[in-house]
Amino acid sequence: MAACTGPFYQRWRENQIGRDRACLRPWKAENCRRWSVRAGGGGQAQGILLAGNLTVATYLLQTPWQPSLAGAILALEDVAEVPYRLDRLLTYWRLTGALKNLAGIALGRFSRCDPPHKGDWTAQQVLRDRLGDLGLPIVANLPFGHDGPNATLPIGRRVYLDGESGCLRCESIATAKA
Repeated sequence: MAACTGPFYQRWRENQIGRDRACLRPWKAENCRRWSVRAGGGGQAQGILLAGNLTVATYLLQTPWQPSLAGAILALEDVAEVPYRLDRLLTYWRLTGALKNLAGIALGRFSRCDPPHKGDWTAQQVLRDRLGDLGLPIVANLPFGHDGPNATLPIGRRVYLDGESGCLRCESIATAKA
């Protein structure tokens, strides 16, 4: 295999290093709460970040395209799904056992996921009900999703999730261990 050289590769590498430096700044949710703490884990976890839209990711479960979720930090968001649909999707995740071996969960925006009738559960209530008893660090209201400004998520990279402080941060390539 030929080594990567030349001006195109050099510019790409310089841009990548710049992104890694930006990745060192942690993302912190302004209104995040610690929902539950893993026993003995202090509400902190680390793992490879896997992210997706809840509805779309659900259709990958139990297919050959489902990634391994063991030890992962799962980042989810959705848009324009009423809370009872979110409940159905998350119940399916629970029934398939897909949430069992996660290290933690990072939740972005669930935009325009309003209940259809007054008095129905909100998206936040459904998320708390379906995820709150897993014994995992969970951080909500992180800046990613369909509506509003988004932080860049380093999918496939090792990240650290702190359920106590509401922080999600990633490790730089420059400091990553081989």
